[in-house]
Amino acid sequence: MITRAERLRLNAIFALFGIGLMAPNPRSIDLQHNLGIGNSLYGLIFSLGAIGIISAILIGPRIIYR
Repeated sequence: MITRAERLRLNAIFALFGIGLMAPNPRSIDLQHNLGIGNSLYGLIFSLGAIGIISAILIGPRIIYR
C-alpha cells in the first residue's frame, strides 16, 4: 500500500515532469530558429530527451521508496 507521503512525492514528480516537458512546446519552432539548428539535430535533441525520460523511469522508484 502506498503511504500518503509516497503518493505526494509521486504526484510532485509527475507534475514537474509535465511542466518541464510542455513548457518549451509553444516556442519550439522559435527555439530551433534562434539556435540555428536544422531539423535533424533538433530531432536528435528530442530523442536524447527520451533516453533521459527512460532513465528517470528506471531511477525514480528507487528515489521514491528510500
